[in-house]
Amino acid sequence: PYQNFLNSAETAISLVVINGTPRYGYTSLMNHWTARKEKIKTGEKDYRLHLKQVTGDPIVGSLTFSAAKRKLSRGLKDLPNMAQKLESKSFPSLSIGKSHTHPQWFLQLDHNDQVEGEKFRLAKALHQVSAHAAARPLSQILGKIDLDPATVADDKNFLVKIKAERNLPQYVKDELEKMYMK
Repeated sequence: PYQNFLNSAETAISLVVINGTPRYGYTSLMNHWTARKEKIKTGEKDYRLHLKQVTGDPIVGSLTFSAAKRKLSRGLKDLPNMAQKLESKSFPSLSIGKSHTHPQWFLQLDHNDQVEGEKFRLAKALHQVSAHAAARPLSQILGKIDLDPATVADDKNFLVKIKAERNLPQYVKDELEKMYMK
């Protein structure tokens, strides 16, 4: 039943509705349902994006897509400096050892549904690691990163970058190329 959707380009999407709320779509469709929406382009087509969510994190909920892209782009370009700041100063909200403090930020992996349990399991493991066993500081390892375009339709080098990925099996690279070369 999803074959048409999976075989369509991003620019063929007219409306995305999640849990009954229109989130992304053509301007003419989005104007009927939501008051707050952001104008974006996908492959040179105008769309509207509605990310506001009553139950969402207030910090995230007040952020527009374009502001999030700017922040992320700046952060990725400043990774070495940010890492150096983390190495020289303690930030309780980023410390897994201080998991009782709030707000507590941590990485939630896609396959990890038990976030709280994972957080405490990692905290125990971190306390057992010797400080002398640490590798080179992260600020010496990280480099600046350019943020990729948000969609394949806007990334003219998508397939070139995919082919260069070492962590993707060859059959995935081949099938992606077939899918996008239709």
